[in-house]
Amino acid sequence: MPVITLAGFVTPNVRLQAGQPYGILYGSKFNRNADGSLLINAAGLPTINPITAQLGDTNAQWTGGVTNNINFKGVNLNFLIDLRKGGDIFSRNLGDLFRSGAAKETAEFSRFNADGTVATPYIFDGKTAAGVQNTVPVSAQAYWSTKYSPAVAETYVFDGSWVRLREASLSYSLPANLLSKSPFGKVEVGVNGRNLLLRAPNFPHLDPESNQLGVSNAQGFEFNGLPQTRTYGFFLRATL
Repeated sequence: MPVITLAGFVTPNVRLQAGQPYGILYGSKFNRNADGSLLINAAGLPTINPITAQLGDTNAQWTGGVTNNINFKGVNLNFLIDLRKGGDIFSRNLGDLFRSGAAKETAEFSRFNADGTVATPYIFDGKTAAGVQNTVPVSAQAYWSTKYSPAVAETYVFDGSWVRLREASLSYSLPANLLSKSPFGKVEVGVNGRNLLLRAPNFPHLDPESNQLGVSNAQGFEFNGLPQTRTYGFFLRATL
């Protein structure tokens, strides 16, 4: 099947593939049984299939925005709400946070028992090669470092849907009678900001609007990129 790799590595990568949407995510996945459950080894850990497979579609289902300008008695409110539905993103940042135990989700259980021994509170939901449900408990380190191993790409893929307050400004125009003895016809003071609020329910802790590939033919690939900044400003406009 004809394939053109747009960006990435052997795993993961963003590619063009005949019969598929533009910019499909491919990478390594865990081995699974015929019923789709994780294949668990004797140590209670899932095993990795080195053969790459489709992980997601980087294209959003739709994007949109809401903008408005409200003016009342000299007070002016202007805002832009930005929306995105769907679009899968490979996030190395999120995977690293989970694997290293830096994300709050990894603190669900104590690392050690009361007697100082290593706690084993996690059990991978899967089956052995014989089809038996896994019951082998593992430590937090084994669980998170295996689930988000750099060798497996599928757990690094997150839904990039968001709702954000992209920008907003609030200003006030001084009444004309206050300016009657001044050389100014209008004076307006206000505050503004950008990237003020974000809700990305399926992309925890970070902003999904990050593309390591920059302006290129590929998207949906975040690889330890820097976060966006939230900015604030103050302005004064005076006209004659």
